[in-house]
Parts: sequence; C-alpha cells; structure tokens
Amino acid sequence: YESQLLYKDAIKIYRELMKNVAGSNEYLFEIAMLQIYNAELDEALKTYDKITTIIGTTDEICEQKQKIFLKINKIDEAIEEGEKIIARNKTRNFGYFEGIRI
Repeated sequence: YESQLLYKDAIKIYRELMKNVAGSNEYLFEIAMLQIYNAELDEALKTYDKITTIIGTTDEICEQKQKIFLKINKIDEAIEEGEKIIARNKTRNFGYFEGIRI
C-alpha cells in the first residue's frame, strides 16, 4: 500500500494490526509517517503525542514534531520542540564541548 501511495489504506491496515496484535505500538511510528505523507499533519501530531504518552519523549519525536510545526507555520511550537532536544542533550553536549576547550 505504501509503495502505491495508498496511505489511507495503509493507515487502516496498521490500525487493524494494532487492534489484533498485542504490543504493536511501534506501528504508531509508521502511522505518523503515513499521515505526514498524506498531509494529515494535525493527525500526525496527535499520533506523536500518543507515542509520547506510551514511551516518553525522544529526540526523534521532537524532531518530527518540529518539522511538522514548521510546515504549518507554528514557529513558537517548533522552537519549543528544538528546546526540548537541547535540554535532553545538554549534559551530553556540554561534555563534548568541554573536551574540545583549548
């Protein structure tokens, strides 16, 4: 379905799989990407929010949400997602920059 650009049909199939297969939350990532391909950006944001409630915040989710917010011209929300990524990686990035001090 994805290769034939039948995104709505693919979304329906993934949703059915989720109903019938225990522990199949990873399909939510596929659904979100298909919603983006199908220009269902508000739905994709909702799907990413659902993923966040299940697994927590990740850089990948923040990056995808940031891209969506930029596409729909919600700059403040895009900046907020970027700030989440920076905050999540502050310690790691600080250590990196500390190591390259002259």
